Amino acid sequence: LDIFGTLISRYLQGADNKLVAEVVSCEDRLWGEILNGIKLESVLPGNKTQLISSTDIKAMTVLPLNNTFVSISNFSFSLQLVQILGKEAMIDIETIVLNVDLLYYKQQQYYNGNNSNNATKGNWIDIGRIASKKVYVGSQGQTTITLTINETLLDISSTPQTTQNFEIFISDLVKQPSLQVRINGTVNAVTKLVFGNVVLTAAPVDVSTFVTGGDNLRNVSILHFDLFQISSQNQSKTKTITNGLELISTTAKTTPQQTNDPLLGVGIQIEARLYNPTIGSMKLGNVSFWIEYEGERMGYVSVDNLFFVPGFSNISFYGLLNPFQFNPNSPTVGHKISTIVSNYVNGQGTLLTVHGNNVSVSTNPLESIEWLNQLIQSLEINSTLPPYSANGTVYDPITGIEIHEISVYWNDQNQIFADFIVILNYTVPFTFYFDFLDFEANITFSYLSIPFLLVSFPKSIITSNWNTSQIILSLSNVPVNVIHIDSFSLFLKDVITSKEVPVNVIGIGNTTLSSGMGNVTLSNLHLSHSVSIAGVNNFNSKPISMNHPEVVSGIPGQIVIS
Repeated sequence: LDIFGTLISRYLQGADNKLVAEVVSCEDRLWGEILNGIKLESVLPGNKTQLISSTDIKAMTVLPLNNTFVSISNFSFSLQLVQILGKEAMIDIETIVLNVDLLYYKQQQYYNGNNSNNATKGNWIDIGRIASKKVYVGSQGQTTITLTINETLLDISSTPQTTQNFEIFISDLVKQPSLQVRINGTVNAVTKLVFGNVVLTAAPVDVSTFVTGGDNLRNVSILHFDLFQISSQNQSKTKTITNGLELISTTAKTTPQQTNDPLLGVGIQIEARLYNPTIGSMKLGNVSFWIEYEGERMGYVSVDNLFFVPGFSNISFYGLLNPFQFNPNSPTVGHKISTIVSNYVNGQGTLLTVHGNNVSVSTNPLESIEWLNQLIQSLEINSTLPPYSANGTVYDPITGIEIHEISVYWNDQNQIFADFIVILNYTVPFTFYFDFLDFEANITFSYLSIPFLLVSFPKSIITSNWNTSQIILSLSNVPVNVIHIDSFSLFLKDVITSKEVPVNVIGIGNTTLSSGMGNVTLSNLHLSHSVSIAGVNNFNSKPISMNHPEVVSGIPGQIVIS
């Protein structure tokens, strides 16, 4: 059986085999004596034949180890067997050992010499070598078998070019929708034939298949977004600094403290849903990403022990928004961070770009794995930051308006002015500390559903109270535009005759916050509230008292008193 296995192996390899036929017996005695011992020699020409006709890679888990080896586990793939001995001598594979090269068909565009579009050509490049341990199969007469290699190593360092090729492959694996890979080498197999087990040695295998790529990870959605206070005392002391970035985790999330150093930044948490269309899982380690908006860095996020699996995954990222640290001299960075926060509050999405920055693996945190950094740095993910929604409606940060005082007066040109003392109660979907610097708004007052006053509050320095969540506006000489005189007259009359008068306040406001990510302007804040204004109640709210009457003068029938 060993010799037969060698013969079949050499035949499959394409090697010629010398066969000898020797006469050992004959039915006719005479001829037997004559022919006994005669040998006939011939050559069985080799016919290089693939034991495997096709393959389909189903799953694998990749664990980066270093710049030399990649660990591949749960490597599952199917093989279509070729019955080289015919249907009457079916081969069953008992065990198999792979000793193969992995190749990638790299396509490139080139100029074809005319004015038409560039043409595409490609070539196979070596991306690594696998020498697996013995894998038990037990095909039991099936022509298609499925193998699962529990663990093996991919050697990507046989030549410097192989390492570079693997970096190219791993980058394209993220970017391209589909890639063609090839398995080329030999297999050793223990086969079961009708007359016993035969060992096939170095049987050739050369098959290719297509695998699904990441297609730039287009299907990424942000499920949750939070900005929180982070203090300089506990800025993630348990984390290491990677490429100048200090990774942030939940341990850094603190109770808001009254500090708004623009270089310290504001903590950011993003809960994202990522879709991995490939068949590969990858244990990437600790990964950091830059966040960009319209070409400028706004901050960064990181995730510990990122395990990227096929299908959908929910992943939590923590980091910092500190745009003024990265862009200290930019004239537009303040406007851009303001746009992001304003859109979030006002019910509008913002398209952000996330760029891969750096990675450190748990298996070897001190060694920089170049191909893995190439993979991470090739990531460029566009995703829309969804707006904050309170019960499915557009968020209104102003929860209530209290008008404490209105003084209305006319000048000589019959222009109306007013002094206001107004308290705005607010809530924001963030937990970082900030100060209100100023406020401005255009507000319409309506009475009995009819708008009657238009008031433009100019941009003014305001007083705010973080603990009570209140903004105090004290404004003087504010122009008032009467847009419905009859409604205004009715309003004034009811103020005199009633205990309180309900009015509706609708408008748009802008405010500037001083925060840990710099001054942020919240624009187009929606204001829509019902407000009760205390009335005079015909001056009957309290008894009218007369004190210190004094006679000033008199005429017949009358006296004048003060």
